[in-house]
Amino acid sequence: MTAFEKVSLEFVKFMRGKYKLDEVAGMYYDIPCLRFRQGKKTIVSVNLHKDYYDIQIVLGKTEREKFDAIRQEFPKEIQELYDRQQTLHDGKWLLIRVDNLETLEAVKRLILIKKKPNRKETSK
Repeated sequence: MTAFEKVSLEFVKFMRGKYKLDEVAGMYYDIPCLRFRQGKKTIVSVNLHKDYYDIQIVLGKTEREKFDAIRQEFPKEIQELYDRQQTLHDGKWLLIRVDNLETLEAVKRLILIKKKPNRKETSK
């Protein structure tokens, strides 16, 4: 299994294990994408490339405050990306290239900041 296949498996396991969301397939320009939504609100959008994902998360005011409180716990690349992004009326739009498990772990933490899990854990 390649590193990216592990990332793919881990991401799907995380999203479907923690969240009960609609999964809407579509296109982002000419790139296939998958949006995880609750009602009309997109929680996270994933642009699907051959050997990596571009994961887009929009952090609103409350989420930015949560991120700022623990930013030192994130990899330098995520902190620098966050700092480079302009704050728009609806928040900071982060587009993160994910092709390894370390970056995926940071993205998972950002998703947890964005939305509390809404699926009950199943015991095994």
